[in-house]
Amino acid sequence: MFSFPKDDSLRKKWIKAICRKDFAPSNYSKVCELHFAEEAIKRNTEVYDEKTGMKIDVPLKCCRLRKLAVPTIFPNCPKYISKSLNRARECPEQMQENEDL
Repeated sequence: MFSFPKDDSLRKKWIKAICRKDFAPSNYSKVCELHFAEEAIKRNTEVYDEKTGMKIDVPLKCCRLRKLAVPTIFPNCPKYISKSLNRARECPEQMQENEDL
């Protein structure tokens, strides 16, 4: 669960994305992590090990949202509201092939 951002601009984007009539989040309002694309959630962090000189990937105890993350997944809403980001991007060669067709 993630609290609404304190930044007014980002908070407005969240409220618009949630698309609930007359919704005004309180200080206690939360949004479930299931409403965020996996890319928007930070589940681990990199730590530099001075002894070995290597970066280590460390899992976070509590996941965090990336800086400008906005909820985009709403499974029981019309498809134009929910933006699924599970689509794989085409490589540039495939894009060129598709344009040539």
